[in-house]
Amino acid sequence: MSGSSGSTAAKVTVGGIVVAILATLGAVADVSSLFSFITGNTLNDLQNSEDGGAANGPRSTGSKLPSSRARQPTSPPTSPVQGPPPAYLNDLEPVGGSNSFNEKGTFYIDGREYVYSMSFATTFGDESEAVEFALQGRYSKLYIALGLRGDAPEDQGPSACHWRILGDGRELKEGKTVRGKHIEIKSLKISGVVHLKIVATQTKGIENAVPWPCTMGNAKVS
Repeated sequence: MSGSSGSTAAKVTVGGIVVAILATLGAVADVSSLFSFITGNTLNDLQNSEDGGAANGPRSTGSKLPSSRARQPTSPPTSPVQGPPPAYLNDLEPVGGSNSFNEKGTFYIDGREYVYSMSFATTFGDESEAVEFALQGRYSKLYIALGLRGDAPEDQGPSACHWRILGDGRELKEGKTVRGKHIEIKSLKISGVVHLKIVATQTKGIENAVPWPCTMGNAKVS
């Protein structure tokens, strides 16, 4: 009797498991049917779609936003305007002057050699001498030394010269030089000057002294 009861219990247990499995399969079938009814697709279709999407990578779901790092259009760089190279006034052609006898060469002023020098053909008690250049506003500064030529005679008394530098008729600099006291202008502003004029007047010394004493050395524009 006990053996029969054990056999019966085992059958009941197995039967319960089978019933549970069948119920689960039925629920899955019902869910699959419901999904197909709503979407028109089967669960297998959904699974295949997800697998394919994962293999191909994420899909874009909207328009691509512009990157904040997008390169902005830039204008091409501009080269700075280059002016003419520095030039010694001795190398420029004068456009005017009161005396064509002004002498160019290497002269000494107060013991210093100036390779690019010009002596003005001045005469004590006479009118001033000048030299003029057309710069056309291309230069911004002037270097010039002004003084007395080292080999000019002074046996009858010391010489002295008065100088004026004019830019477009406006006086930029003036001064007086004597032996041992010259003027060195290292950077005189001449920006925009079209017409440069340098005037020398011998205020003391020998009349018609040769060589002429009033001398400018290494005058250069840049």
